[in-house]
Amino acid sequence: IARGEIRWCQGYSEPNAGSDLASLATKAEDKGDHWIVNGQKVWTSYADKADWIFCLVRTDNTQGKHYGISFVLFDMDTPGVEARPIKLISGRSPFCETFFEDVKVPKENLVGEENKGLACMFTMMNDARFQVGMQGLGIAEASYQGALEYARERLQSRAPQGAQQPDAKADAIIHQPDVRRMLLTQKSIAEGCRALSLWYAKTMDVEKYTQGEEKAAAENVLQFLTPITKSFMTDMGLEMASHGIQVFGGHGYVREWGMEQLMRDARIAQLYEGTNGIQAVDLIGRKLTRNGGVMMRATHADLSRFTDAIEDDGARIAAQDLLNEWKQVSEDILALPPEDVAGAASDYLNYSAYAIIGVLWYSMADAAVKTDNSAIAAGKVKTRDFYIKRVLPRKDMHKATIFAGSDDLLAVNDREFDYG
Repeated sequence: IARGEIRWCQGYSEPNAGSDLASLATKAEDKGDHWIVNGQKVWTSYADKADWIFCLVRTDNTQGKHYGISFVLFDMDTPGVEARPIKLISGRSPFCETFFEDVKVPKENLVGEENKGLACMFTMMNDARFQVGMQGLGIAEASYQGALEYARERLQSRAPQGAQQPDAKADAIIHQPDVRRMLLTQKSIAEGCRALSLWYAKTMDVEKYTQGEEKAAAENVLQFLTPITKSFMTDMGLEMASHGIQVFGGHGYVREWGMEQLMRDARIAQLYEGTNGIQAVDLIGRKLTRNGGVMMRATHADLSRFTDAIEDDGARIAAQDLLNEWKQVSEDILALPPEDVAGAASDYLNYSAYAIIGVLWYSMADAAVKTDNSAIAAGKVKTRDFYIKRVLPRKDMHKATIFAGSDDLLAVNDREFDYG
């Protein structure tokens, strides 16, 4: 598999066990030197083309819900395996329903310890979540590059600040303030998310190659950042793809430009590897509150290294104030009742992402002024200023909603949703 010599798929989700994966029902019956597997999986990537499958099966029904699950491998050509492709909105069928009827799986195909398969799965899943976040970042960047080129070439009207291309019949739309708003939103978000992803990737190396306290601290940071990188970067991928279509106008809906495909591809990334709503619940309900905020404080400590290194006094103070505000909001959430914590999940994830990226923008701009490339030096500072002025205020809306309570969310009864 690692050498790419065989194709594999993953058998995790089931029709009644998606976000709640521990409810899986695919059963492996112990037959001595092998198991007999019966059940069904769904959203199995390219199961109809794969050689092998990584599969979660229940090997012990007597243990708790999250235990008694094992991680096994088996050949997709094994008798009793059937894959049925699922057609998506794109017309393609990258996913399948996969059925197992009396499938014989040798015991030697067990990965990790028997009945502790979820731990193996999450080792892969956390990396996959980061990779899906990178998909969102890639879409945001691709949309920005397409929109920027089009805005430079498309001539329409005159700029409100006066003719910018007097020898042409009109000015390029890049000179229109509202078009610049969209382009700079794309640019500031894409570059901010790239900084977040580089910090995450570096922390992965620290966790892998160090020992003791340094390794433990890096592991805490990764645990905290994983739902943020997956959820926020895919949400932003969709939003930035939408901005790209808007810059193109009607041409954004024309297939040959490629912008509409970016938006379709971005939308499903919000569902891959755990929906973004589940990521938010995981962040606030586990990563923040577990052990009294240890993971959050490790993340704050790591980010403090960036703020402390900023040489410009004003930027350093602003970055430290932003970082400390985020920490205080996080600490205050620890005192909320469970229903209010759950109700604040999505807002806390987005609040955290905007604040953390704001800190990273202060750091990036401070570092950029040291380069010999004048376009980078000036462009980074100006893009930071745009982000701080026009994007970062989004966090304040999320902050206000975090502490608004959950009464309104829980007040509407079932009949009142549709007045039935």
